[in-house]
Amino acid sequence: MSISTWARYQNGVLKPIGTLPLKENQRVRIVVLPQFQELDEVDEARLAEMHRRADEWLAQQPPDAVQPAPRLSPEEQRAFEAEFDEILREMRAPNVAFSEEEVMADVAAALAEVRAEQVE
Repeated sequence: MSISTWARYQNGVLKPIGTLPLKENQRVRIVVLPQFQELDEVDEARLAEMHRRADEWLAQQPPDAVQPAPRLSPEEQRAFEAEFDEILREMRAPNVAFSEEEVMADVAAALAEVRAEQVE
């Protein structure tokens, strides 16, 4: 199993941002890929905006369009949110060449295609 997460280096110690799905005293191998502070702050702001827009979009969908999320323990929820945030960060890099309108048009087309398949 591989886990990717953000961390801060403070007083000689790497501190993960958020909880990790690890057992107490479990040994892990760490690969450090430094990021520029300016980019981290921009990413966090952009990530928060992406969350806001996703919530806004979900609120506009018909009730049957989105299935309820399974109930997760608080630990599972934190792990899920950390993984989701990382996926959004990874998605950002290849999509910077596309406008927001192009991305939203692709999402709308994919959603329409899935709905059409469900009707058939």
